[in-house]
Amino acid sequence: MGAHDDWISVESVVGRLVVRCKVDNAMRSGQLAPPHGCGQAYPKPDRERLINGPRINLLTESGNRDPIAGTPYHENVSRFV
Repeated sequence: MGAHDDWISVESVVGRLVVRCKVDNAMRSGQLAPPHGCGQAYPKPDRERLINGPRINLLTESGNRDPIAGTPYHENVSRFV
């Protein structure tokens, strides 16, 4: 597990993200609470892109979802490296 502001790698069987670690004493040791979704990418005036948040859906295997609603199961799909 990383320390506050460390860069950590989070992996699943289908993807890998590198994210900034934010330690929160309200969480249990060893837990990760990433935001759900695809992250956000906004165009900047200089034609670069501003990326806001990790694309957590890249860690979820497409078949690992609720069979009726199709909602991805984000829990228990990744591990820290």
